[in-house]
Amino acid sequence: MKSLQIIGCIALSYLALAGCQKKEVKNSPRCIYDQTVFAKCFETAACDDVRFAQFKRDPFFNLLWENLSKEEGEKWLRQIESEYPLMVEKFDRFKESDKIGSPRVYDFGKAGEFSPTTLRFAAIAGDLKSRLGSWSGQKVVQIGAGYGGLCRILSEVDSFGSYTLVDLPSQLALAKKYLEGFGIQGVLYLTPEELPKDERYDLVVSDMAFSEYNRSYQELFFDRVLSRSRSGFLIGHVFPKHFGVVPLSIDEIKGRFDKNGKFLSWEFQEPTIERENYFIFWKLEV
Repeated sequence: MKSLQIIGCIALSYLALAGCQKKEVKNSPRCIYDQTVFAKCFETAACDDVRFAQFKRDPFFNLLWENLSKEEGEKWLRQIESEYPLMVEKFDRFKESDKIGSPRVYDFGKAGEFSPTTLRFAAIAGDLKSRLGSWSGQKVVQIGAGYGGLCRILSEVDSFGSYTLVDLPSQLALAKKYLEGFGIQGVLYLTPEELPKDERYDLVVSDMAFSEYNRSYQELFFDRVLSRSRSGFLIGHVFPKHFGVVPLSIDEIKGRFDKNGKFLSWEFQEPTIERENYFIFWKLEV
C-alpha cells in the first residue's frame, strides 16, 4: 500500500505548510499535487540548472516520484526479463534516462545500474506493447506528464507520430526541459483546459495521473481524450480524499467507458487488498 503511504506524507507536508499558504489555496485543487509547494519545486527545477541537475533527489519531488526501493526495482526487473525480453535489448538506451536529474540508482547485476523508476517505466512499456501493439507513427496523448520519464522510455521503444503531454503548467515546464535534454522534439505540451474538443487520438496513456485529478477534470478527460482514442492504457489508484480532491468512483469510470462504444478488447482489473492500483486497457473496433 505504498502509494497510499506516500499520499499520506503529502497530506502531512501540506498541512504543515498550510498556515503560510491559506491565501493561495482558495479553490478546490485540480489534482492531489495542485499545491504551491509542489508547483514551486517543479518550476525551480525547470528554471534553475543547478536544481535541475539534482531534481530527482528533491524531498518534495520524492513524495510523488523517484521513491521506489531497490527491492521494488528488482520486482520490475524480474517482470521485464520474464515477460518482455524485447525490453531487455533496449536497456543500454533506457539507462540514459538516469543521466539527468541525479536519481538514486542501484546495481542490478547483469542488468547494470538503474533507478527503480526507470525499470518501472520499462515494464509499463513492455506491458503496453504486449497488450495494445506498436505505437509507431501513432498520435499518442499522455494524461499526466510526470517529469517526462515515461514519454522518454516510450520514444525509445517505438517512434510515435506525435505525442501530447497534458498536465499543470509547472509540471509541463519540467517535462519539457527534461525531454529536450535528450533531444526529443515534436512534443506538444498542453494544460487540460487547452485540450482541443475535436481531436482524435490513436492511443491515450496515463500512469496514475488520471485517478489523481478531481471528478470535473476526469470528466473533461473523458470528453476530450478517452472517448476520442482508439486504444488506451490507464493505471490508476484509489486514494483517501486529501486536499478536497474527489475523483470519479470505479463504478462511474466503468459506466463512462461502457458509453464509448463497441470494444475489440476490454479489461478492467480492480484493486485488491495487496495492490490498490486498477488497470484499464481497451481497443475500440474501427
